[in-house]
Amino acid sequence: MELSVAEAKDQFSRCLSQAQAGETVIIRKHGKAVAQITGIPEEPKNRIQFDSAPGSVQIFCDLTEPAIPTEDWECLQ
Repeated sequence: MELSVAEAKDQFSRCLSQAQAGETVIIRKHGKAVAQITGIPEEPKNRIQFDSAPGSVQIFCDLTEPAIPTEDWECLQ
């Protein structure tokens, strides 16, 4: 959809509805494209949340210590 500035001003609600529906709205001033209105994609509703199961993770070691002894690290020698 392409509109002049005056048309976009008069039909702004329609412009937003079109953008929300996935259409790009081009605004022209004196025949030259100067702006475009596009919708913002919605975030997926089935996103995984890592905190969705509190208490389901058990930690069996000290997370501040290396997982393997420092003597076994070749890069430190």
